[in-house]
Amino acid sequence: MEQIKHMHLIYYQAYVTIVAAGGDDFNAGLPGVSTIRPRYACQAMGIAKGIHVATTHLDPHRELLLSTWNSRGWTLQEKLCSRRALVFTRELMTF
Repeated sequence: MEQIKHMHLIYYQAYVTIVAAGGDDFNAGLPGVSTIRPRYACQAMGIAKGIHVATTHLDPHRELLLSTWNSRGWTLQEKLCSRRALVFTRELMTF
């Protein structure tokens, strides 16, 4: 209970928060991390002037906005207090 009272500080002081926004419940896991839950979108990748680049046809902000994760009250602190987030949705992973 003591840690729950300080979750805003835990998120704020974390170097990065890993956000699992790719499922319908808390037990969904991270799409694309294992072969059990693949990520569905394909990306075109290439090298431009020596820099590896990838494109996506999806808007990462829209993906997160429409996710089940975004509709939960208990993830509000995670969303508001995290200074950096590595976000996994069904289609994308973004930082």
